[in-house]
Amino acid sequence: MPFSTPAASSSSQTQLPIEAIDQLSVVSTGAADFGRNSGATISVFIKSGANQPHGSLFYTNRNEAFATHTPFQDPATTKKRPIRQHLWGGSTGGALVKNRFFYFTTVEEYVASAPNLGRGTHPSTAWVNGARAVMQRYGVAANPVSTNLLRFWPSQYNDLPAVANNFITVDPAKTDSFNAVLKLDYALSSKHNLSARCVGGVGNQIAFNSAAPYGEYVNSNDSRAHTIGVNLNSTFSHRLMNQLVVAMSHNYLFFKDQDASRDPHSAGLNTGVRQDGALAGLPALRIANFAGASQPSPTGRSLWTGHITNGLSWILGRHTLKIGGEYRRQQNDVFFYVNSRGAFNFDGTRGPWATDTSVSLPLRALSDFLAGLPTNNNGATIVRGELQRDYLQTDLSPL
Repeated sequence: MPFSTPAASSSSQTQLPIEAIDQLSVVSTGAADFGRNSGATISVFIKSGANQPHGSLFYTNRNEAFATHTPFQDPATTKKRPIRQHLWGGSTGGALVKNRFFYFTTVEEYVASAPNLGRGTHPSTAWVNGARAVMQRYGVAANPVSTNLLRFWPSQYNDLPAVANNFITVDPAKTDSFNAVLKLDYALSSKHNLSARCVGGVGNQIAFNSAAPYGEYVNSNDSRAHTIGVNLNSTFSHRLMNQLVVAMSHNYLFFKDQDASRDPHSAGLNTGVRQDGALAGLPALRIANFAGASQPSPTGRSLWTGHITNGLSWILGRHTLKIGGEYRRQQNDVFFYVNSRGAFNFDGTRGPWATDTSVSLPLRALSDFLAGLPTNNNGATIVRGELQRDYLQTDLSPL
């Protein structure tokens, strides 16, 4: 069952606590009982309780105070980058009824913060004055709405020179992930064992929008992942074994703006999109060769999966016969509001300066923006489905 959920960056937002793992195996062959997915299958066995109580506690810390200074900066004039990580957790296990009923549980939390070293070109006052000079040469007036929209680019960078990559952002990216596991094992008899487990995790990540690498336009990623499963393992004889699995999982992931309070209507830009709910905020404002001033489009999914799987193994001399089946149902509600707020691109091909090679490409694009000459999509999908598979497999062992 799926548990880990992706994040705004390459790391996973919810994770299986490391203290919960007892064994891990990789099955590279495509046996029928591992069907449904191609490629290798990774099996993770969660720890169980025992008659004797046992447990663990741990904490790890990463702080720039214990790190050496980067060789690319002068320690006398530059502070160390504040990179901080905290990982704590613990586990406990034991018997609720000796020799029959056991429990195991573990929790883990990971918190991290590190500066985002994003580089880009900010449409500073010097760049804007250069574009105004181009427009004046061609007798084109500035669009008042475009002039108002300039305030959505962070003003603290307006004094930078009119050069490429004139700013570097060092605003922090942050991650917080809390995960837990509970497992119960109950011996019904010497031949039948019941096992139940619950794995859950919640997390949030603050990451940067690559199209607008400003701290004001960070992406907030909320995620939740929960899995509940019950196994009934039966050993009828040393030749005949059966496993019945009933499980359900829910994964939720939502990428959104951390701050959706910027209203394009206040600048005179009415796109027809209501400023409430998930669509509140700015449309995508993209000027070629410049960092944008736009918030990420809200996207996400809510995935429910449930299945019933049964597998029977029967050893017949040199043959191992496996018979089983699975019924799986999945509901995947996917919402991609891509460009639903509108998208305005300015690439320098609309104004009368479009073919003027004496004007740089960035200035042509910025002139298009100030003149209000854009060069110029969105929706939701609900996918529902179910799957049933049956198999018959026999393995022949060598003499």
